[in-house]
Amino acid sequence: MICAPARNNAPNAAPQPLMQPDISIITPWLDHPEFIDDYEKATRAPGVEVIVIDNGSATDNAAALRQMIDRLGGKYIRNETNRWFSSANNQGLAIAGGKVVLFLNNDIAADAGWLDDVRQVPPGGLFGAEAGKVQLEQATIGFLGGWCIAARIEVWRLLGGWDEQLFKMPYWEDADLSIRAAQAGVKLTQLNWRVVHKKNGTSGFVPGIMYGFEHNRHKLAARLRGQTVPQTYAGPGLESLDRFLQSGRLPEAEAAYQRAVQQQPTNALLWQTYGTTLRMCGRFQPAIDAQRRAIQLNASAEPESLREIAMNFQYMQEFTKSAEAFVRLVQLRPDSADAQTNLATTLNLCGRFVEAADAAGAAIRLAPNDPAGHVQLSAALLRLGRAQEARTAAERAVAADPQQSSGLHALGAALRSLGLLEDALRAYDKANALDPHSWAIHSEREELRKQMKPEKPASG
Repeated sequence: MICAPARNNAPNAAPQPLMQPDISIITPWLDHPEFIDDYEKATRAPGVEVIVIDNGSATDNAAALRQMIDRLGGKYIRNETNRWFSSANNQGLAIAGGKVVLFLNNDIAADAGWLDDVRQVPPGGLFGAEAGKVQLEQATIGFLGGWCIAARIEVWRLLGGWDEQLFKMPYWEDADLSIRAAQAGVKLTQLNWRVVHKKNGTSGFVPGIMYGFEHNRHKLAARLRGQTVPQTYAGPGLESLDRFLQSGRLPEAEAAYQRAVQQQPTNALLWQTYGTTLRMCGRFQPAIDAQRRAIQLNASAEPESLREIAMNFQYMQEFTKSAEAFVRLVQLRPDSADAQTNLATTLNLCGRFVEAADAAGAAIRLAPNDPAGHVQLSAALLRLGRAQEARTAAERAVAADPQQSSGLHALGAALRSLGLLEDALRAYDKANALDPHSWAIHSEREELRKQMKPEKPASG
């Protein structure tokens, strides 16, 4: 970990007096430089100390974050592994100097004037921009959303910050914090702060985040039952990536495989698994570097490593590079339906819909009962203006596997394009029930509902 205060680059600059800031803003950050402009605008205010915890961003993105912190006169902490949410928050809390400490996501937008309200929060309470309720262990739990939550520093010291031992990965940690606050006599209050959350702006891009949800829910449920929640730590040997995933310990997995490749730098399989671990942690450029190293060490690793490289480029939204990698993979494995499907997916993302339809057709010929090829064919046909054919392809995907949300999602999109809105909504509802965490399904379903809502007649 590297912790650096902002640098004052002005020549012969006079030393600035050390004064306690009104607010310390703490934000974990991993890549996503596109959020910088809005975030900087929302946090640039007098008496505000901005602390960014960089959870292993790629080199160029890390440089952009440092430059932002320099402009804001804040503090920058660099982690060489992804320490996710709770642990990174506590790193920031340990060096926060503000009277009020605000934990804030990076995917937000606001005018800086909103912080005038934050600096006025009274003692003894926990305050947030969003409140919610959730059912757990036959109890209704009220909580404040962790994306924007503040209190005076003495409240955070009372609560001991975030529970990074229990919640090594995201989800449910804000519910736990709220429960502990209520038990300590700290009142929870939602305030109408003028800040917008770009929901799932970051988490939707991190593949491994799903492994924290159910695991953390079970941990919190056990705590509510009054049970001691056992801490799970890596043993002396290297565990399989699957065991790390299933026990919600991706931070430990990243550190363990990092040590492993340092100890056995010529082991291609370790580099390959390390690369997959980095992808699951959302560290896409280092993941690509690890997979390229695996190929250098062992040519037979190329097909699987190419697939990983292409997937990383997809998450980075560098779709042309992703397509190039999948084209090479198809050349190496022309009989792989998975390779053809992934190529079709990437070509759709590139806007190359005729080529995507051809690749999807090849995937279907190789694996006619795999819904994935039909889904990508439906997506390509829909964008080519062939909605009825897209519907047929989506229906074949659903018939192949009715429990796959992707087929129902594609069917909803095709039906909506055909103007069959009630049928489309039913398809979206079924897809959402199968995959309630899909932001794409959720957002498209909400757009459709707004489209179906009749406009109120004008008065007068």
